[in-house]
Parts: sequence; structure tokens; C-alpha cells
Amino acid sequence: MSEPAPSPSLSDVFDALQEASRAAAAAGRVLHGPQAKKTLTTLYPDFSERAFGYKKFVELLRAGHDAGRFQLVTIDGHPHIVPAAAVPAKRPREQGRLKADLWTTVVSWDTGLRYWDRKRRRAIFVPTDEAGIPLWESAPSDFVPVDPVLMQQQLEWMVDFASGQTDAEQAVLLESLKDPASGAFKRALGELNLAGAWRTRLRQRVTEHAADWAARHDLAPTSILESDGRVAPRPASRPSSPPPQADSSDLERLRTRMHRVINQMNYNELSALQIPASYLLEP
Repeated sequence: MSEPAPSPSLSDVFDALQEASRAAAAAGRVLHGPQAKKTLTTLYPDFSERAFGYKKFVELLRAGHDAGRFQLVTIDGHPHIVPAAAVPAKRPREQGRLKADLWTTVVSWDTGLRYWDRKRRRAIFVPTDEAGIPLWESAPSDFVPVDPVLMQQQLEWMVDFASGQTDAEQAVLLESLKDPASGAFKRALGELNLAGAWRTRLRQRVTEHAADWAARHDLAPTSILESDGRVAPRPASRPSSPPPQADSSDLERLRTRMHRVINQMNYNELSALQIPASYLLEP
């Protein structure tokens, strides 16, 4: 009986991706994300980015880019790997990026309590006043409850998306939804080459949901979007009197404007929308 292949180190993984990117470049091609993942699973059948502490494969690719092993570029909104312009004589220490929520929690100068959620593996920052009281208790008018997109609503969107595909694709997608928590739907999207179409549909639905929520709470549409990579500032003060209730025509105009803004945004801007629903972009 042959011995099982040893588990690769992170350095082994980066070396494999580096060689694959060079081979692709020599053939006049660019190595895209799914090809990179297939390269690794072919070399190491049990490969999983989670074994190295990365929730998503693209996070591992960013770490390889940061380590100088290869360059990670975005083409048409998708990650691609190209050889590094010059590999350093001495490789930098290999480490991944801190999660965005943990980074913000660690470096924030604001007064507040900071926690790490072991179960959900994310950082939580609780803003407080000088007395240490959470601001939503001492200044409740500054906070607006967020309406999340619950799982049942997302499942309905998934079924609706599936119904718009071919009969064969629809059958595969609906079968994958029999166990929504297993991640089968996401895998099926990848196998059918429908992941990009689903992300576009999901962003549209989530943005519409957020626009409706913003309108109900008299929030300016620009306050929930980013512009030029920066978070739009919150209005300095509240209006002295509440604006008139938006009617259906106002809401439709708001939706139209939101669509126009979204259509002008690139992939990085879309994925960085500062709304809690962004956690749902990858079901």
C-alpha cells in the first residue's frame, strides 16, 4: 500500500501556484482562480485553504501576493495570477492579512469595547461613551436598526434564479438546495459556471433591499454606498423636520438611481458595500 501524500506547507502551496503561473505565462495565458484551485487539488487531493486559516481561496491568493510569490490581479472582476515581476532573494515572512473587521477593531481610536466572537470567528466593536455605556443606550437616536435578508428570503431568491436556467441546470441547482447549509448550492454554481451570474443577481437583490430599508428610515442612498473607495460620510445633522413620506413613484425613482450607481461600480466597489447584508454575498 502506497504511503499517503504528505500535507503541503503554505510554502509548498505558494511554490505550486508560482510555477503554475509561470507555465501559463510561457503559454501566453493567465492563470485564473478556478484553474489555480484545480492545480492544487490535483497535486494535493486533500487541499483546503481552511487548513491554513483562510475562509476563502482568494484570501490565500492575497497572502501569496503579499509574500511576493506571484501577483494577484483582477480582470473583469475575477482574480487571476501572474508571475511576480521579480522574486525577492529572501522571501518575506509568510502570513495572511488580518480580517477586515479584526483590523478595524484593533486599530480604531474610538472609545469602545472590543471582542472576538469565537463561534463566528469575527471581531466585534461596541462603541461606548466616556462612561463606558454602549452608545445605542446613551444615544439611541444615532442608530437605525438594520433589516437583514433572512435565510428563507435568500432561499426564495435561489429558487427563482434556478428557475431561469436550463432544465438540466435547474435540476442540479434545486437538488443542491435540499440541504442549504451544506454549501452544495455554491459548489453547483461553480460547476455550472453560473457563479458570476448568481453574484450579480444577489448583489442586485441585496442592494434593492438596502435601498428600501434606507428609504424607510430617511437615509440618503449615498450614505450606504462607497465612492472612490471611501465610505460616504454620514450627514452632519438631522433635518429639523421629517421629510414627507415617500410614495411609490418616489421609491421607484430611488430604485432607478440606485441601479444607475451600481452599474457604474467595479467589482471591488460592489464587494465593499458597507451594509451588514454584505456578509450574505457568498451564501
